[in-house]
Amino acid sequence: MGMLTPGGFGAAGTLSAREGWVAGTSTSARALEWLHQRRAYGTVSFTGTNDGFNCKAGAYSISFGTGDEAALKRAGRYVPRPHLTSITTKNQGSGDISDITMWDITFEYTVYSSGDFKAASSAFMIPGNYLNVDFGWTNGFGSIKITDCVIYNFSWSYNLDGSWSCSASALAKTANAGGFTIKPSKSSVASKDDEGNEIKYYGIAAQLQAAADQALGLGRDEGGGVTNDGLEEGQARASGGIVAAITGGGGGYGVIKIQKEAGAWEMLTSLGSANELVVSFVQLKQIVNFLNTTVLDPNGTIVSNEATYFTDSRIKSADPAKILLPGQGANYKITGGAINDFSALGGTFGKVEDIWVSTALLIEVEEKLLERKKEGEDASYTVNQFMGQLLNEIENETGSAVKCYLQSDPQDGGIKTYRIVNRHNDIKGGVDAGYTFRTLTPNSILKGISMSSNLDAEMSAIAYTGGGGKYPSKAVNKVFNCTPKEKNGSSGALENTNQALKEKIKQMGDNYNENEISDFRSVLRKHFMGAIFPSGKSIPYSINLSVTIDGVDGIGFLNTFTVDNLPGGFGDVFFAVGEIEHSVSDGNWDTTIVGYMMINT
Repeated sequence: MGMLTPGGFGAAGTLSAREGWVAGTSTSARALEWLHQRRAYGTVSFTGTNDGFNCKAGAYSISFGTGDEAALKRAGRYVPRPHLTSITTKNQGSGDISDITMWDITFEYTVYSSGDFKAASSAFMIPGNYLNVDFGWTNGFGSIKITDCVIYNFSWSYNLDGSWSCSASALAKTANAGGFTIKPSKSSVASKDDEGNEIKYYGIAAQLQAAADQALGLGRDEGGGVTNDGLEEGQARASGGIVAAITGGGGGYGVIKIQKEAGAWEMLTSLGSANELVVSFVQLKQIVNFLNTTVLDPNGTIVSNEATYFTDSRIKSADPAKILLPGQGANYKITGGAINDFSALGGTFGKVEDIWVSTALLIEVEEKLLERKKEGEDASYTVNQFMGQLLNEIENETGSAVKCYLQSDPQDGGIKTYRIVNRHNDIKGGVDAGYTFRTLTPNSILKGISMSSNLDAEMSAIAYTGGGGKYPSKAVNKVFNCTPKEKNGSSGALENTNQALKEKIKQMGDNYNENEISDFRSVLRKHFMGAIFPSGKSIPYSINLSVTIDGVDGIGFLNTFTVDNLPGGFGDVFFAVGEIEHSVSDGNWDTTIVGYMMINT
């Protein structure tokens, strides 16, 4: 796959045909049926199985409509059958393309007898019950089927007419990596200390650290510090030996000895060793392999070998004790530094999965996730939480050059595939809209259209889109078809950014200095976002376009569209589908799509 390529519009053919029907250009029975005889149907079915319990209730279904009159006399009175009043299905994109994988279903229904209430509640009021949802047009103009949805919320209220108004919410079973839970105490891996005593590690971060120690032949002192690393100051080495079987392969482990700037008191109290910092590392692909093997298998897998980042000699990690880029990306002597060159770790510069992550950072990430749990709650977190936090750390240290997230398609069934995607390098640009919605014409099929921005009100437009902000500096003339005014003293800004970054790299090449890391991050981000942001890509901008039409199937995430009357100030933009909502009630089915504005860089 390699690169995400927005494009096309899965429902284009259907929508084009509808334009003709709406305009009345066809007098065929199909046109009349569309205009006068269409009606939506819908069914929610309990499969009889539960995700975590063995329940006595059997399969049960509920649909729109109240049934025929002859069947209505039950429980000593005439009452309608239980029936649906609405179905709403949507994904939780919320303006962020990385969140489109959470597929949520809410349905409302009414029951009129105690027997029906007990049957419906056994099906739709037990968390973990599996449901199938099916709705569409009765005349065959399209339908939607979502299988294996899991109940997670419900509510009901009793009415004066003796009925119960009920609702329930469910998530698609394969919604996202948030459905895969990591329990640190579930399994352990053994290692040995300096004296040959066996130590068992339970947290996944500790297990990865133990695997690195084994592969590199490292020991640990009582404080957890690395011993017998065999390195000179400013050097690194990577493993090629046997690693713990739990990781599923060899390699991908490294250790560095950083020349550190230490104060006089630190040098005195440490007997001269405070100017050294020894850190063990694991490559991102090894972390992914661990999660695939121990957590996701056999129901899911993370693919890491497709994500890339923009390569430039100035792109480094601001904190080499946490993150190191592979190969020459780990060389801090490149601008004249004296000692710290960790390029011996290897890996391909530009490949995200080859990025090195310190085991200390992994432990820190895991501890932060577990600290969020309230006392007495299960000590666990999800794959999505862990990878999201880890990828955020990589983004911070690389000045946003590596801005990754897990991408999956919520409409896919079976074994879920989650791809690591770098939104600043892996979304292909030069894309046109796959479909254009028409306004102010007799054949318009639009039922509603709106646009909104969610830019940061605390920042001015230029600062927000300028180098070092959320968007690259050249974004403003792409979005608003304007040219930014040149600030006073801005001539030569590119050269100044380059020079500032060179100096930061040299400082880290001489001595690891914790006090310089924050400023290093700032300069690195400003350089990347303002000077060298890659061209030929697409990135999302914080403006959304919402379109509502009569219900239709076939629209896919990242399908592209626009409307024929955008505000006049917009430039080279298109919209990629990031949110899809279907709403069925009163015999009608509406589909609303939200497109995230994409900028071609």
